[in-house]
Amino acid sequence: MVTTSALHTTDHPTNVLLHNNIAQFAAAKVFSTLSKAHTLTPDQLKVHLQKHYTYAKVEYNTIKKRLRTLHQWNTMQGEKLFPNIIWLPSRSAEPDPTHRRFWNRIWPKDDPFWQSHFPGNRYGCKCSWASTHQPPTDNSDLPLPKKIVGLDENPALTQRIFSLSHPYFLNTPPHLLKLASLHLPDKLAYIKSAADGPSIYTHYLHYTSHEYQANLLIAQRLAAHFNEDVYLLPTISAKEPRLRQRFFAHNLLHNPSANPDARIGNQFFEFKKSSAKNLSKNLLQALRSSPSVAIYLTEYLPYSSLSTLIRRSVLSRKIPYQKICFIFDNQILIFTP
Repeated sequence: MVTTSALHTTDHPTNVLLHNNIAQFAAAKVFSTLSKAHTLTPDQLKVHLQKHYTYAKVEYNTIKKRLRTLHQWNTMQGEKLFPNIIWLPSRSAEPDPTHRRFWNRIWPKDDPFWQSHFPGNRYGCKCSWASTHQPPTDNSDLPLPKKIVGLDENPALTQRIFSLSHPYFLNTPPHLLKLASLHLPDKLAYIKSAADGPSIYTHYLHYTSHEYQANLLIAQRLAAHFNEDVYLLPTISAKEPRLRQRFFAHNLLHNPSANPDARIGNQFFEFKKSSAKNLSKNLLQALRSSPSVAIYLTEYLPYSSLSTLIRRSVLSRKIPYQKICFIFDNQILIFTP
């Protein structure tokens, strides 16, 4: 079985990203193994499971090697006196001949070569590298080997041990990958902002969603205004009641099927970005998800206009709410019952 016990980094965001990548990889591996097992005879299944355990050992060693690669890369980036990197020979008794062509070759640290080619981008690789003041070698005539799917990205640049091109990922339903992240403990699921004062804690699934950048801006404004930490939450299927209870708690009483975007203290918020033209529609839509909402306005609207909007769109319909926050640039207006 693939495990995250090999992970060790003092950088919290990187730690969370790596753990989620490994957790999803493990889930995808199990799905792949079991999917094929259903089609096999007992004798075939025995061979299949033996391969599974063999591959698991190789993958575990690959995780450790690529973690070492990540740490070495980050260390070399901090060595400003040494602008280049030299590819060092393998320590293996039977080295992979594919990497032999790179031994003792030198490239600048910022060369695109390092995005896909580096020690650890092949299974069983025991090559190493080091920063150096020696000038780059002429590598113009050097043929590049075919990339290995799943190992074709520099983990220090992508924050992933296994890239998304790996067949396990490609053949696994997305909701199973998400479940792997949802079952991680909070300390391995939330990425904490490095800002002074109140922090933004972003769940990995929110961090990798298309809404992240827009919602982060709203979260930053609310954290500064309320002087409280903000948690950006994952989206969870209605078919997962236990997970929804864990993340959304009492907001389920407001709307059992809703997915609020954030939590501040004990209050859940739905976030929206809206123009004046669509503000009423977006406000009502947000209130269906959560009793507190925060809307980032794309244009300035005075207090009187916003007050009139709430009276006509919300109060006239007797829609219950806790907080309605309107944000424009660095300004924030909050309406309460």
